[in-house]
Order: sequence, then C-alpha cells, then structure tokens
Amino acid sequence: MDAYKGRTEKLCIRRERFCKEAKVLERFKKLDGLVTPIDFFEANNTAYTIMRHLGETITLGKLSKIMREYKMIDVIVLLECLLPVMNGIAALHREGLLHCDINPSSIIVLNDCTMKLLVDAGKRLIKDPIDAYYAPEIYSAEEKMGPWTDIYALCGTMYYYISGYNPFQAQDRIAEKKTLKDNTSIFSELENVILKGVSVDIKDRYQSMEEFCEALYGVANEIRDFN
Repeated sequence: MDAYKGRTEKLCIRRERFCKEAKVLERFKKLDGLVTPIDFFEANNTAYTIMRHLGETITLGKLSKIMREYKMIDVIVLLECLLPVMNGIAALHREGLLHCDINPSSIIVLNDCTMKLLVDAGKRLIKDPIDAYYAPEIYSAEEKMGPWTDIYALCGTMYYYISGYNPFQAQDRIAEKKTLKDNTSIFSELENVILKGVSVDIKDRYQSMEEFCEALYGVANEIRDFN
C-alpha cells in the first residue's frame, strides 16, 4: 500500500507540474517561432494539452524529413529560417523555462520555409537516454541545466542540418574524447560558433541565447558579404 501511495503522490506532483507548465506555455502561443499548447484540461485523473494543428497544406514536414529528402541546404537559408525559433527559445529562457528536447524532429518547416519549434508541457519528464542531441548535464545529477543546455541541442541540430550527420552522443564524446570537427567542412567561423555551442564543459559554451545569436549572426553577415 505504501508503494502504491508513493507512486500515486509522484503522479499527482507530475500532473500538477504538467498543468503549471501548460498554463505558462499558453502565454507563448502568439510567438512566430513556437508551436505551444493553446489550452489544457484535466479529466479522469489525467492532464491533457490541446496543441495547434499545423496541417499538411501549410507544412513541408519535420526538419529531419526535409533533410532526408533534400540533404544539405544553404547555410544562410538555415540561419534566416531559424531566427524566429531562436527568439522563441530566448523567450522561454527569460521565463525560466528550458525546452530540453530540441532536435531535427521537434522543428517543423512551413511552406514558406520558416521554422517552428514544437513545445509541449512535461517533455522533461520523458527523456530518451540515447538521444544524441542531449547535453552531458542532462545525464548528470551534479551538473546544473540552463540556457546552455538548449544551446547545445540547437547547435547539434544545426550541425546535422549543415553536415548531414547526427552529432555524437554526449556520453560517447566524453568517454572517447570525440570531436565534431572531424565530420564536416564549413566556414571556419561558423564551425567555431557551433563547436563552442556543443562544448562538453558548460563553462565553455554560450551562456545565453542572446550571446549565442550575437555570435552566430555576426558570422552570418560575414558569410553573406563573402558570397
């Protein structure tokens, strides 16, 4: 009975947290770069969110699908399309929220080539321990998560988009001292920005989305001028 009671209490705490997150996320439903819950409700001791439906008529599909079909696409196009997503992530961070599940399958590409990030309440409760886009601190009880955690995943996603390769899993990188640098050849300035974003050590990464965007789009302007 005690074990059942303990499990029930944990589920109630999770449900309360889920509802709290869903209520907060409703405030972001008008942001261009995010797809967030538009409503939530509770029934049968379960909490549900209602997500905005993006039909096939206005979407090309998930970024992972686009990559399989079209392979590598111009890097400047990527940076322009991702700007609303990054602004949305920065808005989440300002509210003290982390996404913790940024990857090519959580980014939707619309017909006009703009991108939106799927944001659902409770995502952090169901982590996949083998996801190559998770930062090392997600596996650790000692390291603190923060904006740098989402920046790691976003840079891993950008790396995949630019190179066509999935990034190495964080645990493998730590154990075998692997580097992403061996896998692709891009503008060195852009490469340096991405590599800083996927540094294993938190202190070596960008600490905020604002800092990351400033570095990223500074490089983008240089690439645009070069072309």
